[in-house]
Order: sequence, then C-alpha cells, then structure tokens
Amino acid sequence: MLTRVAKRILIVGAGAVGQVYGHHLTLAGCDVSVLVKPKYAQAAKDGFWLHHHGIRRTEAIVQFKPDNVYTDIPSARGIWHQIWLCVPTPAIYEPWIDDLARYMTGESTIVSFQPGLDEYEYICTKFDQERVVQGMIGMISYQAPLPGEHLEPGVAFMFPPFAPSTFGGQRERATSVVELLHKSGCPAAVRMDANEQAMLGTSMLTPMIAALEVANWSFKTLASGNLLRLALNASAEAATVVEGKSGAKSWFMTKIRHPFIFKMLLPLAESLTPFPLEKYLQYHFSKVRTQTIGNMRQFLEYGTSFGTSTVALKELADLWYEELTTAQSTTMASLMDLPDPMDDMVYPIPGEPYVDPKPVASVSAGFAAVKTPILAAPVVEDEEIQQVSDATPLPGAIAPVETVLAVLIKPPKLAIVSDEPLHDIQEDHTPLPGSEK
Repeated sequence: MLTRVAKRILIVGAGAVGQVYGHHLTLAGCDVSVLVKPKYAQAAKDGFWLHHHGIRRTEAIVQFKPDNVYTDIPSARGIWHQIWLCVPTPAIYEPWIDDLARYMTGESTIVSFQPGLDEYEYICTKFDQERVVQGMIGMISYQAPLPGEHLEPGVAFMFPPFAPSTFGGQRERATSVVELLHKSGCPAAVRMDANEQAMLGTSMLTPMIAALEVANWSFKTLASGNLLRLALNASAEAATVVEGKSGAKSWFMTKIRHPFIFKMLLPLAESLTPFPLEKYLQYHFSKVRTQTIGNMRQFLEYGTSFGTSTVALKELADLWYEELTTAQSTTMASLMDLPDPMDDMVYPIPGEPYVDPKPVASVSAGFAAVKTPILAAPVVEDEEIQQVSDATPLPGAIAPVETVLAVLIKPPKLAIVSDEPLHDIQEDHTPLPGSEK
C-alpha cells in the first residue's frame, strides 16, 4: 500500500536544487540519501553549507548532511518511498535512467523537475505514470558567492514570495511530497496541472534568457532597443506551441507580455533579490545553456510541426547564434561536442568506468529539423564559465531555476495538511545495502 508520508528518500544529483530540497526533507524527519558522481562523494559526506536568503538579507546558515552517500545505482538499491530527480533536463536522456528504472522497482514515488514539452512524457516511459510526480521549482539556488556578495563558499537559496514549489500527478503522491516540504518550512502546493504550467513558464523564460544573453546579460541593454519586443513576440509564439501541445494557456501571460510592463518588472525583480541578479542569471544560464537550447529547439520543432508561426523564435535564435559565435573566442563545434554542463549528473553505467556524458543528440537534431543555424555553437570551457564568479564554485552546485511568472499565471491552491500525527504505512529499518557514511 502506498505510504502517505515518506521516510526514506533518495536525491539523485546533489547540486543546488538537490541540496536545498534534501535539507528540508531532513528537517521533515526523513532519512535522506544522495546519489552523486564519485568525485563529489567526499564533499557530500562532509556535508553542504547553505545560505538561506530572505528578502534583501541572509537569514540563516544551515548544513545538510546526507544520511548515506552512493556513487552508483546498484549500491543504492533498497526501499525508497520517494526518489527525487534533481538533475538538469539533458541528463535524463542518458543511459543511467534505464539503470535507475531497472534497479529501483517497487512503489517509490518519482519526483521529476525537468522542464520542457517532452520531458514528463519521457520520464513516464521509464516509470509507471501513476508513480511520477511532476514538480516545478519555486526557489532560486546557486553557488555562492557571486561577485559583489560577502558570503562564505556554499549554496545560497531563496524562496521568492508567492512562488511555492508546485507538484502534480497522482493526488495522494503529490500531497505526500507537499506535506513533507510544508512541514519543513519550504513553500509548496499541490497543483494538478503543474506540468502544463511549467511549460507555460518555460515559454516565457526561454526566449527571455536567449535575448538577455544577446544583450550581454544587461537588463538595461535588453530594455533599451527592439530586443525586448522580439523576445516577447517569441514568447507569444512559444506559448502558442504550448497550447497546441497541451491545451494550456494563460490570460495573465497575454497581459504581461508587453515591453512597458517588463521594463517596470525588471528593476522590481532586482530590488527583491539580496544578490546581484544579472550576475546570477549570467552564471546560471551560461552553465545550463544546453538545457535552454533544448527548450528553444522544442519550440521551433513543434511550431513547425503544428504549422504555427515561429518567425520571432527563428529571428531570436539567429541573433543568439551570432552572439555565441562572436562574443566568445572559441572554436566552432556542433552541440554534440559541447562540454558537459550537467554538473548535477551522476553515475557510471554499472560495471563500466565513469565517463562524462555528452549533451543529448536530440538537441542538435531538433535544430537541424527546422534548419536553424543554432545547430552550431561555440565550445565554452568550464574555466571560461567560472570567470563570471570571483569564487571557485563547488562542483555540481548550480541549479535550474523556474520563473516566478509560471506561478503567477494561475496561483496554486495550497494543500490541506492534516493535523494528525504523520506515520508510514510501510516501514523498514534494515541498513541500506552498499551505503557509504
């Protein structure tokens, strides 16, 4: 029988997202373990330091120390009530996902956060759909310090106001996830259309990030010319694609998709964050550029197949390509030759030596299908990306970010949490095999 409140949880990928959620699940009384690359095992055993940002200031410094640390999938076999996939989107297309599905049998809930038009459906091909809970990240987390910050090295995170993490899927499973986060003080809500709303959020976020990189990560440059209008038009086209794919649409997004409103929102966003927002966006989205390219590819590919307009999306993709090829002193290569941006990724294939994976082939294949020149992009080495920060980032401590706009589109209904004592229907206190303390 399905347990209502989880006791044993496995976090796949101990980057910034995994660390923050892992910390709060520990506060909720769960036994939380992590599955990481071998080179990150010692850092995980030592524990992670987290800076909790409030509005305009840092409120607390806390530590997350996993109960167990695993470096391969077979050794992590055991009874898990929930398995959280805290890895970037391209990571789920690597062979390890099949190993996870093969070894992690049973009734465990699979919590997935990967945004995009196809990712939820893909996860459901690996695990029974009834087991999959789709989440939308409602926090900002990153490797600190950024330039201009005076923090000790670690992961900093913030819960933006009115933007809880939302979870949808089989209601009892989604409610179980929300109850745990609610108990630990992490804002969360059940939202049965979480996947569709995440798509809408991505339709706004992806063109804006591409345009911001064209503007050299400057809000002022973005807002000063026609680039902002182009990005908003591209966002409108992407939203049309989402509607064609899932039926989801938002009256709110159509109202805020106006240059004047965005010019007002940008300084407001800067004033509400206790860290340099432009530097954060540059650092984070340079690191996960392959994920953003994959999202853009999906909008172009589906727009072409649906017969909807992609004029603005293609124009923006061309500008983005030009920026990538001229702003970096790098050698041109196909996307398949880009360095691996998946610092949160894990696992060697059982029985084989660990090799860092390359980005998924479908990213470049999708761009090729619509004949968009973003098929080629500059090779950006890790050292170049890290020059954005004055500090040396801890490995794996970069997190995907979900836009607050996706939550404002349709405010979620908060889950009703029972006052009855929390309990597990399924209990097992035997040691987990192969765990490393």
